[in-house]
Amino acid sequence: MVFIPDLVMKSEFAYRIRYAKPGDITDLMRLYRKSYPQWSVKNTKYDLRHTAYSIRNREALVTTINGRIIGYAFFDVVWNYMHLGSSYVDPEYRRLGIGSMQLKKRVEIARRMGLRKVISDCDVNNKVAYRYHMKNGFRKCGYIRHLFGNADSFVLSKNL
Repeated sequence: MVFIPDLVMKSEFAYRIRYAKPGDITDLMRLYRKSYPQWSVKNTKYDLRHTAYSIRNREALVTTINGRIIGYAFFDVVWNYMHLGSSYVDPEYRRLGIGSMQLKKRVEIARRMGLRKVISDCDVNNKVAYRYHMKNGFRKCGYIRHLFGNADSFVLSKNL
């Protein structure tokens, strides 16, 4: 297991990105329901299990301002690459670079683990997410039909 110290960043607000702890699960679930309401209504039990698993395996980060969780970023490791899971920043704190720092933190973790690549996916209709990945050095490398229901997704990758 690679130990990554907590990272403190500054913007208009001082915020902190750290590994999630078991006591964070209630706030994480609240934010997750807020970010994916149509999914989480049907999958609460799965989401709770997945969140607990991610916390236990140090594959979940939270972003805090004054101790309040305002965002999260999940990932998992498969073979020699990191897969980026969902990430979210409370709308009140968007456009401050927090999402980009969440991504940079996950890439830093992947590098320290000696991984070779980071992969991600995004809905083909989510132009904001697609541009975000491209801006951060990802390239399109695949396509998945019906990843979530009827939505198709791009697969994106970034070599480390």
